[in-house]
Amino acid sequence: MQTTINPLRWISYASMLMEVQESVCFVYGDNPSNVEIASSVALDVLTRDAISKGFACEEFAYVLYSMDEEYIAYQAVFSLEILHGKMPSAEREKLVNKVARIHYKLAEEIFLSEL
Repeated sequence: MQTTINPLRWISYASMLMEVQESVCFVYGDNPSNVEIASSVALDVLTRDAISKGFACEEFAYVLYSMDEEYIAYQAVFSLEILHGKMPSAEREKLVNKVARIHYKLAEEIFLSEL
């Protein structure tokens, strides 16, 4: 995970998170009844946006790491935190690194097959 972030780049990350949040809330509502689908869609859209904006996988991991409960995509990555409390920072970092690699790999394969 990239931990040193350019402040101007952070503005881009925060903007992307808000755009994804707003688009998913527009479709599924602010409190979606099927949060599993809404959160999965949000994470997929977030992944595609990150790739289309040229974010490195490490940058995407940082975006995931920085999310909190206010974002629907958070629930796709950290759903167990809602039940069991926050995980330690080191474990959280390992998790987002793995999720970022998996989603980037899947998204890149999907993009290549669509071309």
